[in-house]
Amino acid sequence: MIYNNKLILIISKILIIAGFYKLISDSIKCIFRGIGEIMLASNGYTGLLFLIGLYYENPIMATVALSCTIISTLTAVIFKFNQENIMKGLYGFNSSLIGCAMVFYLELNIYVIIGFVIGSIVSTLIMEFFLRNNLPAYTFPFIFTTWVLLWILRVPGITNAKLPSDTIDYQVLIDYAMPAHSFGQVLFLGDCISGLLVLIGVYIWSPIASLYGIVSTIISAAISNYFINVTGSAVSIDRIHAGLYGFNAVLCGIAQSGKKPIDGIYVLISLIISTSFYIMLIQNNFTSLTFPFVLSMWFCCILKFIISNYKNDKYLTNGGGGVKQTKVYKNFKFVLKKVSKLRNRSKQNGKYNNSTNDINDFTLKNIIQPSTNNNNILLNII
Repeated sequence: MIYNNKLILIISKILIIAGFYKLISDSIKCIFRGIGEIMLASNGYTGLLFLIGLYYENPIMATVALSCTIISTLTAVIFKFNQENIMKGLYGFNSSLIGCAMVFYLELNIYVIIGFVIGSIVSTLIMEFFLRNNLPAYTFPFIFTTWVLLWILRVPGITNAKLPSDTIDYQVLIDYAMPAHSFGQVLFLGDCISGLLVLIGVYIWSPIASLYGIVSTIISAAISNYFINVTGSAVSIDRIHAGLYGFNAVLCGIAQSGKKPIDGIYVLISLIISTSFYIMLIQNNFTSLTFPFVLSMWFCCILKFIISNYKNDKYLTNGGGGVKQTKVYKNFKFVLKKVSKLRNRSKQNGKYNNSTNDINDFTLKNIIQPSTNNNNILLNII
């Protein structure tokens, strides 16, 4: 009896330790994934490299970003938001960017600390609204919250504005400086090595996405040069080299990356929109953050939705040829089975005559090959 009690006690301790270890392990993964989601990468190792890059250049910014990620994750847990979304880090990346922005733009004091704590909670609630309504938020919760915080905290007497940090280059890395800076500027980093760490983090998660991001920085630089040479815009070559015209492009390339040729077209569309809009905002002295990226992505989402609906309409017009197992096809199949059962039942009951035969044949014909005059009937059936 004593032996059994000791065995039960040992097993209980092992289970408690294992449960505690799993809790700690899941929490760490969740936090690092949240930081990785800054680049749409739900990968703990990617987030770890981002955090290392932040600590390499600015330990204070890294600490604040980490703290904000923890606050937003705890907020999601307390409000009992979707567990899967929490584990993916979907509530952490906006608040992490808020922390980076607060340290980048403002001198740290008690008001700024209160600001990024409240901002982390608010961004989590905004993100939940988008997730519950199946809307693409991207970094909009970060953008909106940061705009409001900067508007409040820039009031004279509350805090002092900071000058932007210098861009740091290394001669040995000069050939890779512009893409590296563009990746780093997403996290408000100006050091080339920090930018390379961010780039490597994206590569670990998705080599294709990192390649799209690099190519996107080159295309955005070409678009910016066009504004310099043709339109006479006050676009600085130094700012292009520093990645300030490329960080929105990096996000566009990563978000739209894929193996299909059409993905490249969407990347190009989003790059033209985001880079042009960013230049316009900068010329008007507006703090753009990643809003050009979000705007271009929303435009592409609407464009994809229109194209998808056009394909469905074309499918209906052609009687379903060439499309397999779509939702409309399955609905057609379901309706045909129901009609067939009704006909068989009518035959068995002896109520099937020529007039009903003509009516059923007319109905079947119009379901399979709808005419323009019977579109309303078809929609009601579906």
